[in-house]
Amino acid sequence: RKFYCIESMTTHETQFSVLASLFTDLPDVFVHVLRYLSTSERRCFAAVCCAARTLCNGMEKRIRLPSWSFVSEPLMPNRFPALAHLTWVEGTCSQQPPLDDERLLSHLANDKGLKGLQGLQSLNIAQCSHLSACAVTALLAMASKLEHLALGRWACTASILGFPLSLCVSLRSLDFGDDQVDVESIDDTALQVLSGLCTSLRKLSLSRCVTITDVGLGSLSTMRSLRELSISGCKGISQLPSLPALQVLDASHCCSLGDNALEGLAQGGTPFLKCLMLERCAITNAGLGVCGQMPHLERLDLGPSFEVTSAGLASLGRCRALQSLCFGNMVIQQEVQGMGPGTSSNGSSNSSSTTTS
Repeated sequence: RKFYCIESMTTHETQFSVLASLFTDLPDVFVHVLRYLSTSERRCFAAVCCAARTLCNGMEKRIRLPSWSFVSEPLMPNRFPALAHLTWVEGTCSQQPPLDDERLLSHLANDKGLKGLQGLQSLNIAQCSHLSACAVTALLAMASKLEHLALGRWACTASILGFPLSLCVSLRSLDFGDDQVDVESIDDTALQVLSGLCTSLRKLSLSRCVTITDVGLGSLSTMRSLRELSISGCKGISQLPSLPALQVLDASHCCSLGDNALEGLAQGGTPFLKCLMLERCAITNAGLGVCGQMPHLERLDLGPSFEVTSAGLASLGRCRALQSLCFGNMVIQQEVQGMGPGTSSNGSSNSSSTTTS
């Protein structure tokens, strides 16, 4: 065994050389210790020397980087051998141009350039606004084993057609939505193509995809494994598809969605629905009666502007599995053991809380 007396060293250069040798000789010990440190503590440890930073980088599974930095440094994938979740953002550095087709395609031509993408499980390029369908297709060919993919509003029918076969099989979560602006590139044709390729999807986000209509959404009925669907802000949707495995549905701000759609949801083959969000929809108290036909419904969010009548509450009383009900300025939920009345489950007292009957 080697004995290191760092305090007796006279110069910082000698101390750092000994530290680097220590990290190299005992990597397994330090990796074990690093697992018990918080993110901020790991950052402090990584600032000690290059060897310490190498150890920390080797444990990182989830990173968020400016898009230009990943292609400007050829050895970037080698610095994160355990990388599984990657998010690219548009950097604010004025000295570095944004990632575009030319830079990405030239980097993909290098066999060693992005070999770290082959082991990725999750990729988020929603903020890469300068990539076309051609560049996205080439990128996905390198990361063909993804389970979670976020393309954002830059996706289109051409980029979906470019999905490699292996990606269509492995993909479990897909995000086309955007919380800030309307998405016009995803239309009915894109959904029809998607429903024929990615039949094993479990989660799909179409938030603010304003060009989607009932025809395109109806094509999703072939996705028999879909469990979570977000169509928030899709103003052209008035009917909901039959999805037998669906558990979570976010239809907030779908102003054309009314009582008929809710009735079709209850009777159209979604027996396992647990969470339903209907903020600012065209749902009325008369339409709440069909919620009693959803035996597994646990959470219902009607939004702050919805006014529930006595008849509406009586209808919701038939939802035996209901644990959380949000409407107006109230949140009615099951009382958590150890928490008094008037306190929500997150510890705040801003909303009203009581025990459901």
